Amino acid sequence: MPRKPSPCGTEAAYKRHLRHKEEPCDACREAHRNLQRSKRANKKPPIANVVPLPAPQKGVSRLDALEFQRDLLTESMRVAAVAEPKSVAGISRELRAVWAEIEELNRGEDGAGGADSLEILAGGLSVVPIGTA
Repeated sequence: MPRKPSPCGTEAAYKRHLRHKEEPCDACREAHRNLQRSKRANKKPPIANVVPLPAPQKGVSRLDALEFQRDLLTESMRVAAVAEPKSVAGISRELRAVWAEIEELNRGEDGAGGADSLEILAGGLSVVPIGTA
């Protein structure tokens, strides 16, 4: 038993008119126009909240500048994940490069690497290893 065709005034009826090489009626044209408008309106990404970030000061060390850049990229990635998810990969790549350079600078300063550098990068988080408290 065949299905009943959709009533005029819907997108499906508009497509049916076109499939049958007919001129769409006014109600179907209106439905198609409304659907296209809503699709176009929904394509725009939501406006992200703009948070003022502190500007880096002149005369700071390379490490301080990199840490500022790290914070800026982290905030940018958080905002981009909501507004424009396609840009997260590029921001993430830049963030990894900044982390690697910070790690390299920290390794050069104190000759340490690994866990010692991670503690420095954590930015003074109060993390106490298990069994030492």
